[in-house]
Amino acid sequence: MTGFLTSSEMAMIRRDFASLIAGAEGTPITIRHRSSITGGVWDDTYEEYVGGVSVYTDISARSLQYHINERDKDLLEFAFVKMGDCLFSVDPSVDLDGLEEVTIIDPDGVVWVPVTDPTRALGEYIDVRVGSVEVAQTILTRLQQ
Repeated sequence: MTGFLTSSEMAMIRRDFASLIAGAEGTPITIRHRSSITGGVWDDTYEEYVGGVSVYTDISARSLQYHINERDKDLLEFAFVKMGDCLFSVDPSVDLDGLEEVTIIDPDGVVWVPVTDPTRALGEYIDVRVGSVEVAQTILTRLQQ
């Protein structure tokens, strides 16, 4: 038992969230990320490729999508959350660790960009946990400029 929940209660929460994503509340999204760079030359000084062409890969997933609005006063108290931002919650089975140059395309074709600290990897702080059970991966995004 972890905290006030039994392991069966935590499993039920995990199952219920998975059902929400798979059900009518869930929406299909495309997670696009840079998978490689072809051509170009590695610059040891700046530790990046110079030149070359980025190759992108799409991951199809389902998510719960929530748009931040004026009623979300508790979320808007955080400096990094702004009106019009969007939260995408995806199942933990979708591997988001180590993805670079990520964009999320919603069912309407709108492109969203994660609001991240560039010094941290995307997978470091998107887990939603109940006790030790990972329930979701929630990504805060903003419209692509």
